[in-house]
Amino acid sequence: MVFFTELSSKTVYDSHGKITGTLCDLVFLDGAEYAPITHLVYLAKDKYKKRLSWKYVEGIKQQNGAPIYTIVLNIPAAEIEPSFVHENDLLAHSLLDKQIIDVTGVKVVRVNDLLLNKVDDQFCITGVCVGTTSFLRRLGLKQNILGKVLYNFSAEKIIPWKSVEALETNRQLHLKEAKNKIAEMHPGDIADLMEELSPKEQMLIFNRLDKKTAAKALVEAGPEVQESFFRELKINRIVELLESMPPHSATDVLGIMEKEKVNIILAQMNPEKAKLIQELLKYPENTAGALMRTDYFALKDIDTAAKAVAAIRKEKPSADKTHILLVTNNENHLVGTLSMRTLLNAKPRQKIMKFMKKRPIVVGLHTSKQDIATALEKYNYYVIPVVDEHSVLKGIITADHVLSSVIPKSWIRRKFILKRVKKQKKQENKNGAAA
Repeated sequence: MVFFTELSSKTVYDSHGKITGTLCDLVFLDGAEYAPITHLVYLAKDKYKKRLSWKYVEGIKQQNGAPIYTIVLNIPAAEIEPSFVHENDLLAHSLLDKQIIDVTGVKVVRVNDLLLNKVDDQFCITGVCVGTTSFLRRLGLKQNILGKVLYNFSAEKIIPWKSVEALETNRQLHLKEAKNKIAEMHPGDIADLMEELSPKEQMLIFNRLDKKTAAKALVEAGPEVQESFFRELKINRIVELLESMPPHSATDVLGIMEKEKVNIILAQMNPEKAKLIQELLKYPENTAGALMRTDYFALKDIDTAAKAVAAIRKEKPSADKTHILLVTNNENHLVGTLSMRTLLNAKPRQKIMKFMKKRPIVVGLHTSKQDIATALEKYNYYVIPVVDEHSVLKGIITADHVLSSVIPKSWIRRKFILKRVKKQKKQENKNGAAA
């Protein structure tokens, strides 16, 4: 095991012990698990950088156990036939200082060093080094008194090669294209990562996502990220994404755009969905009308318990839509609510109107966000229905949606990641103890 910065600028000797030059770089091939080294690049006596196949390297020698290395070749200087560095070569030095995504820790980090190991008789890059330790080593402060203390008390942070994704758009740094690990991450984690990236880097990630994941990630992202994206995207792509979102989420996104652009987008959307969104856009920001979901699930008061259970089985509504079962009459007036437990315990032929809870707690279309939050807390509800002035059911508001509009999303995600990282470290310690 050796670090790239410990080899850089070290002397290269031929098989007779004569100085050939000083190592200045390594050429590698990208791989799924490791990155095999194919050539070394050295600065020759004539001051030109030259490339030589790694097969001519006899080994890396360490002087008296100290971290001072030399590179020894297996041929004499007279027989060396080097070539010049090719413009398409992937160079180890070009990875330093680059931002990468640690898909295991779900964060953006900067590369300070590279870990090199022998794998199946092949010299490879097996990991990238981030954090304080690698930073001190690279600056050469490891031998400094203060640096030595910090170095000894800081843990080496090495991310396996298979667990990184490069962010740079330069074609030489498109690493891990085949693996697409970013696309496999949770949309909330993707949104969190985007907060730390430049618009170009955000777009690079976004282009790797399928339509559904991209839509979810944008819903989770902050307004700044959303605004940045929709400035760059073409109208047809925006339409495609908005049609993949629930109407209330699409409304939130359109709320940050100029009115002219919103009208153009709505004109190209599915008419039915566009109509729902236009309806939501009419309501003032932070009111029930603007916050509500219109994709609710409701039962009819004249239905029997058996018919209601059959309807639930057929529709398969999500859990948040069945937390409280809403009951409407033929005119879609909200006339009652009931729990799933009450429904399942009812006699199959008994009509819902006989055992539902009448006079349900509701909010109006213009109820403020603060009053909605108060009602949810007061009655210990997860879902609260929204009705108009005639008691016609218009939608539902969930507690998590209100909470996410009150507390910044970035703060919520940081707390979640902190908890997850602690759990991950606990598991790593447990595995280490077992070993």
